[in-house]
Amino acid sequence: VLLFLISKLHQGVAICDKSQNIVLWNEAAEQIAGVKVKSAAESDWVYHNQFKKRNGQPLEESDRALYRAMKEEKETQTQTMYIDKEGNKVYLDARAYPLYNNDQTLIGAVAFFKDVTNQIKMEKLLTEIEEKLKEMQDYLKTFSL
Repeated sequence: VLLFLISKLHQGVAICDKSQNIVLWNEAAEQIAGVKVKSAAESDWVYHNQFKKRNGQPLEESDRALYRAMKEEKETQTQTMYIDKEGNKVYLDARAYPLYNNDQTLIGAVAFFKDVTNQIKMEKLLTEIEEKLKEMQDYLKTFSL
């Protein structure tokens, strides 16, 4: 039942074991990331798919959601980007949580992520509009009444 529910989520879901091997990757994750992952080390998968920080710099180990959730043993949030097959930047937000067994032993982590590309584009456009408005206001102030 749980696997069925995870498969129906609109957010990407990735679950890794304590060794950072991806053990579950839902359909939404495949669509959002544009990659099918069945079982691979998270570090290899992140490197292979050229995920980067939002500023274009390479991801450090400490930037990876699943790694951080296990290392810090708490909820973490990360923001990454990658270039899709068409050459477009795709921006992702991820939240990851450590997973424990019944004995409270850390056994892995789960990450939920979504494509926020449109939101990032709208924020950038809004900033540009605000800058243009400020320029226009400054220009209009040069006229005396």
